[in-house]
Amino acid sequence: MTTVTSTYKSNVVVLPVARPKAKQDAVRFNPQSISRAVAGLLKKSAPFLLRDADVKGLALRRQSTDRLTFIVEKRHDNRLHRVVLGVWDSRMTAAEVEEIKVKARTTINQIVTGNYRPDAAEVAAGVADLRVMTITMALERYIASSKLRAKTVDGYKLAVKRVAEAGGLAAKPLSLWTSDDVRKAHEALASVTEASTASGYLRTVRAVIEGWRYWFPEELVPPANVISTGMRVGSRKLWVKAPPRPGSLEQDELSKFLEAASTLTAQANAGHAGVFRLCELLLLTGMRFTEVAALRWSEVNLDRGILTLGGDRMKAKEEFKKPLGRRAVGLLRAQHAVSGGGGTYVFPSPSKPGRHIDDDRYAMSRIIAMAGCTRVTPHDLRRSYLKAAEAAGIPPSTYKALVHHKVRSGDVTGGYIGGGFTGTIAVAAQKVEDFMLEARV
Repeated sequence: MTTVTSTYKSNVVVLPVARPKAKQDAVRFNPQSISRAVAGLLKKSAPFLLRDADVKGLALRRQSTDRLTFIVEKRHDNRLHRVVLGVWDSRMTAAEVEEIKVKARTTINQIVTGNYRPDAAEVAAGVADLRVMTITMALERYIASSKLRAKTVDGYKLAVKRVAEAGGLAAKPLSLWTSDDVRKAHEALASVTEASTASGYLRTVRAVIEGWRYWFPEELVPPANVISTGMRVGSRKLWVKAPPRPGSLEQDELSKFLEAASTLTAQANAGHAGVFRLCELLLLTGMRFTEVAALRWSEVNLDRGILTLGGDRMKAKEEFKKPLGRRAVGLLRAQHAVSGGGGTYVFPSPSKPGRHIDDDRYAMSRIIAMAGCTRVTPHDLRRSYLKAAEAAGIPPSTYKALVHHKVRSGDVTGGYIGGGFTGTIAVAAQKVEDFMLEARV
């Protein structure tokens, strides 16, 4: 039986993942049980995985073609590895199926111990799989082999969907994409949205295609990323950058933003009010979106009015103790009535049980529209907080401590400055909050 596998530069075996939502069943692999199960599954005309009940990790896979392949799936080092062992044939004997099982056990052991080394024929077979890969298949593998936030994954999926639909490229293998295809997709997108948005979608797809190119053996890598070549006509580049935004709220917009967020919180039902409180808390604390969105009740001390985030949650990898103003504490007390009864997250997702809110775009747009203020992002609120702290007369070393920025200075005294005494920082946090609530021009 010929072994068919895939590899890329690091010699780690990873094949394109099967289509999402593939039906999965399990039987004890032998020629008779496989034939019966396959006959039933093929009637559904859909991708499927038929798993072996004896060897955990061995499966028979059907993707977009009628070819059925034996594969090994093994998660190791935070990555799901897939190795193709052979092709199913209805004329296979019991001995041949047993050989597949033996090969599966051996391969799993080699992957776990890091001893697997594909030969030239296996590499060639892997390249064949890469050449028929579509952008959707490449994205699924890209996501599986990367550590991306849920919000980032959603952005990648949206960009791939938009580009594939605009250019009619959903079913076309990446190896057959042309520069004309790319320009057609860009023009179609630019006609229904901003040109800068169309360019942003293509930049995201370019990253996915770059991952696809990386999976080829070095001597067989496609010569250029088709997105880069397609977005150039002669010496002229078609990329359009988004115009720079102000990047923060103006002084007279601070209280308007907070008032709008509070009004929308009162209008929303209990499950959806949390995202408006989250947006308000972002401005009141100057913290990063991920720090607030993933906040756990175990990190909140309402009696002392302080948040304590471990180093694993912070960009600087150091513990952060964040003092809160009275309004911020009031927000958290109100949220505690919703999610504090045994829940893990302060701001749980209303649609994804067990997860926290990971998208505030709709809530932010509602707040901005009601407040009539500058269009801002969550990180713009962090900049707004720092500008408010400066305007309120807070010393730089103190407002840096309020947002967990390290004080860096060439002066020898730089190493001694850390924001002042704990009580001083708490007073400063309240002073910044008061300034934002009362800010007027």
